[in-house]
Amino acid sequence: STIVTLRCAASATTDDNSTHLAVEVPPNCADGTCDGCVYHFMVLSREACPICRPEDFRQIVGACYSGRREITYIPPGTCRPEKHFQSVKHESCPLLSTQG
Repeated sequence: STIVTLRCAASATTDDNSTHLAVEVPPNCADGTCDGCVYHFMVLSREACPICRPEDFRQIVGACYSGRREITYIPPGTCRPEKHFQSVKHESCPLLSTQG
């Protein structure tokens, strides 16, 4: 029999942002089996990570300039953004500050 375990590897991407898979076998059993009957494989992939929730992201809010500001969202290493996630968003901001 064969046992395949999926493990989250949030940093497992290539330069063109495609998914990179790595397969490992138990360190004590170089052939993937210790008893000749059961084979163990661990697949390390970004796709095995849970999808990030909105509250998981760290926000970096830029300064207000001409009534607009940029917000950058940075995902943690424990989850992956949704497929079409935009890491930079823009929003309007007040031209005059009421604080002071």
